Amino acid sequence: MLAIKSKNLLTVQITGLVNAETEFPVLDTKGVDTIIFDFNKLDGFNSYGVKGWISYLQKIDPEMKIIFRNCKRIVVDQMNMVTNFLPANAVVESFYVPYHCPKCQKFFNSLYEHGKQYENKIVSQLTQVVCDKCKIDAEMDVIKAKYFNFLTR
Repeated sequence: MLAIKSKNLLTVQITGLVNAETEFPVLDTKGVDTIIFDFNKLDGFNSYGVKGWISYLQKIDPEMKIIFRNCKRIVVDQMNMVTNFLPANAVVESFYVPYHCPKCQKFFNSLYEHGKQYENKIVSQLTQVVCDKCKIDAEMDVIKAKYFNFLTR
């Protein structure tokens, strides 16, 4: 994991597998009003990693603005299942939604961004996503009512 401070922002890149051996970086929050957790390079969480993650987040000042960026399916699943995985003071800026092409059977992810595909905890409209190989509409590969549940927390 890597923490990068820039003016009033602290960006923490979550990388690899988060497990019992994960060393979370010490956060230098002096002069910082927002922490961004970027999950783009995350490989996964195991149960020990989830426990460590929640403990790590509980050490952050509850007045601090927290942003979750590039949340992969494993992060969305944890936000939906685990209390406090997504803190009350956190906003999900973007997350990936799994899709499947019915023609070529390709599986891929589409990035949903706050202010575009969803806003104020509501998916404004389900975006038509096209398979880049077949150029036909792909199908969402999740149960919508369950997958987007974290937005209502």
